[in-house]
Amino acid sequence: MDSLESLFSLRGHHALVTGASSGLGVECAKALAIAGADVALVARRGDRVTALADELTRTHRVKAIGIGADVTSDADLDRIMQNASAALGTLDILVNNAGVSPTGRAERLRREFWDQTLAVNLTAPMMLSQRFARALIEAKRPGRVIMMGSIYSTVASGVYHLSAYIAAKG
Repeated sequence: MDSLESLFSLRGHHALVTGASSGLGVECAKALAIAGADVALVARRGDRVTALADELTRTHRVKAIGIGADVTSDADLDRIMQNASAALGTLDILVNNAGVSPTGRAERLRREFWDQTLAVNLTAPMMLSQRFARALIEAKRPGRVIMMGSIYSTVASGVYHLSAYIAAKG
């Protein structure tokens, strides 16, 4: 009979998690490290991902690095891939988790909030996934992309007023 470790081990895998400074991003990073994957943690709040990387390294004996970056910047996406690959090796797991959710009534939502929400929640995951896929194709290796969704992609919220977030996740 297979052991739990042999069934779910991610030893030898190299993951990148965006939005890893809080919430689900932190939990995804911890789960990957618990399973043995080396992890690159990305968020605008570089101090938080650096601290989490140090914790994961100590606690789970994996390689972990924190990268402060803005996922809406092409230059930062290139830097993320370069730094993560240099530190960990070829990445083979990508968790696109970064997200923003401005609140407010749809008829009053300012254009810059709409544009920022789509840039972070929709455009950035696609642009990072392209870079990730090109690296895997070049390395002739398989990989996995995980796109974090939301219940709000299928149901509206009259309470939280998340029109831009709902549109981007949908």
